[in-house]
This record gives sequence, C-alpha cells and structure tokens, in this order.
Amino acid sequence: MRWRMIDRLWDFTPWRHIRARKMASLEEYCLLEILGVKGLAPGSLLLGAALEAIEWLVAQSSDYSRFPWADEINDFAIIRYLRPAEILDFSINICASDCAGQPFLSAGVKGKVRTELVCQGVITVKLADWPGPYSINKKMWKELYRDVPASA
Repeated sequence: MRWRMIDRLWDFTPWRHIRARKMASLEEYCLLEILGVKGLAPGSLLLGAALEAIEWLVAQSSDYSRFPWADEINDFAIIRYLRPAEILDFSINICASDCAGQPFLSAGVKGKVRTELVCQGVITVKLADWPGPYSINKKMWKELYRDVPASA
C-alpha cells in the first residue's frame, strides 16, 4: 500500500509546470496528537506532498520512464501547518529550460491555502530510470492520473 499525498493534478506542461492539490485527511490531523498538538497536519506532510507532485511531473513528462530522487532541499519553509478543512494548492515550476535529458532538476515550490502562502522552497531531485518496484504499478498509476490536462 502506498500513502498518496496528492489528491488532484492539473495545469500540466511537460518538464515545466504542474499544479497539485492536497487535502489533509482526518487521520493526518491526528498525527501530532502524541506531541500534544491537536487539529494540525504535520509540516512533513506538506514537504511529502510537494515531493509527490514533483514525482508526478517527472513521471508524466517522461512517459513513466524517469523517476526523481530527492537530492537537496533548499530553504523549504513551512510558514504554518494546515488546519482542518483547508485545501492546499501547490504550484511546481521547473527552474531550468530543458530537463528531459538532464541528470538533475530543480523545482520551485509554492503552496497556498486560497491566497495565503503556507510553504515554499526549492527542491532539487536526481533523475533516474524508473525503479524496479514501481514497474508493476506503472499501468495502475497511468490509469489513476491519465486525465491530467495539458496546458493550452
């Protein structure tokens, strides 16, 4: 089983841009209760969701032949945690002009709830061939996300 961090993808331009939506579940709001914090989704979930959005951008752009491995996270700031019933929209922009054949790429990440900035930073990933364990799931992943619309 894989815990899916992203609930929706749209506004996709290969190797350039994707938008993603994260809606924290009731279970995610309870993860910090052991630390005495109630009703907030952990900041690590925001970073995890940003990384998953980058995974989808690379997978969709490469027709599922490439996969990103987190290499470096620069100045990723979590300005505040998500509160119950908030919806986080990510905008992921690749910081280079042509990434298809490159071994690394950097993505600028901004996460907002409505117009309020919640998290932002730059994540650099190493691009690798699609790893073995996911090859079985390629078809399933394509079916789940086959409706990601391309930008006009």
